[in-house]
Amino acid sequence: MLRLKKVCTRLFGLYRYLRSVIYPCITPFELYQASRILDDTDQAAERDVPEWDDIASVYLSLKIEASQIREKSLQGSSWKTCLGFHPALMFDITCCYTRCEELKCRILTAHERNLRSHLGAEQYRRQFSTATRLSPQTAFFASAYESPFRSLV
Repeated sequence: MLRLKKVCTRLFGLYRYLRSVIYPCITPFELYQASRILDDTDQAAERDVPEWDDIASVYLSLKIEASQIREKSLQGSSWKTCLGFHPALMFDITCCYTRCEELKCRILTAHERNLRSHLGAEQYRRQFSTATRLSPQTAFFASAYESPFRSLV
């Protein structure tokens, strides 16, 4: 009995490790939560960044893929009843979750680059207006993309 308890404890520890580190998302509900976070990130993003068209394309394809996975998960399965998830969909869900996280990082990186270029343009404008004694309301750039501080990397 004691040996069975040790084996169960180790199996539970292995399960928790796999769930938290290797497979943080294996159920359709967890994928839905990840896609909601991605939706919130997308809504907060500014659409005027240069790489937005590519980001929007990947975003829409991920939304379609997540919808297809949720549709497949609605089909009845005895595995879902026993385990709480579909083993056949686990790999698809994990891959989609990973791509959601990567896209979220791309959106946040694009947002930070855009913010940095705007701040650089504002700093340059203020330094130039102080040096020439012009009013701070005078704008020298039509947009932050004309700023010499805009990084193209």
